[in-house]
Amino acid sequence: DDAAATSTSVQLALDKSSQRIITHMNADHGDSIKAYLRHYAGLDTAAGGELTAISVEGMTIKATLQCGRTVAGVFVPYASGTLKSAGAIRPVVMAMHKEAYGKLGVAYRLQNGYYTAGHVFGALKKSRTAQVGITATVVVAAYGVNRYLRK
Repeated sequence: DDAAATSTSVQLALDKSSQRIITHMNADHGDSIKAYLRHYAGLDTAAGGELTAISVEGMTIKATLQCGRTVAGVFVPYASGTLKSAGAIRPVVMAMHKEAYGKLGVAYRLQNGYYTAGHVFGALKKSRTAQVGITATVVVAAYGVNRYLRK
């Protein structure tokens, strides 16, 4: 069957870079792994996780819960289905990161460091409303400080 042969060849190609991908994800993208656990695996109390394996079907993660308990072998399938090529893993997991954070909501994003200074300043550059709001806040704060210092 052609689909099985393709899946096998993609898995073999993925196996060649899997350790590098796993090491990179665990070292640099723990926030994404946690978001995958919370959104895709439904583990609302996930405090973090360690990617342990990747396949053409999805990722296997060892989850650490807020209570300190670990859950090994949590399988998170790729949202887009089976990988068609080994190179497809990066855009797939990036899209999953974005979807998970979007679904988990603003409060989750704020609490988990999703927004960086770059996000904030980028939004300010684009939003006239935000610029006016910040300016008004600064003016009110300066007025309050000035009144306080004059006492």
